Amino acid sequence: MVLEGQTQLSVWNEERILGPGELYVIPGGVVHKVVALNNFVKALDFFHPVRELYL
Repeated sequence: MVLEGQTQLSVWNEERILGPGELYVIPGGVVHKVVALNNFVKALDFFHPVRELYL
């Protein structure tokens, strides 16, 4: 979920521009790429199920 700024999200062969309040669900194991389009971007990542790495 983007909180501030804009990002370009690439998932599979699809690209989207995301801004504040927008989000995108990416299934686990899917190759993806996110590029900041502003000097400052603030975003949240949510994982389900919880990753052991983050406990």
